[in-house]
Amino acid sequence: MNKRKEISIPILESTEKYIEFLLLIGMNRRDSKSKIRHVFKVGELDVTVNEWDVEELGDRLEIEGEDKSKVKELASKLSQYCEPTPLK
Repeated sequence: MNKRKEISIPILESTEKYIEFLLLIGMNRRDSKSKIRHVFKVGELDVTVNEWDVEELGDRLEIEGEDKSKVKELASKLSQYCEPTPLK
């Protein structure tokens, strides 16, 4: 489970204005990528499927919630159901 902290700030105008500003103050762009998020609610848990436009990142399924045991339980169930099909 990820312990990383973050802050999310809504962008109220064009994202290009924010990018221009960050470049103007001397920040270097590390990379650029896009994703499509599919968000589901399962009881008290949020389940998200992220599709990335960068193959190296790999698509991901995220499960988030306050109850760690419920997160692990759903992850276990989904892992059993979603195991990759062997190639023929």
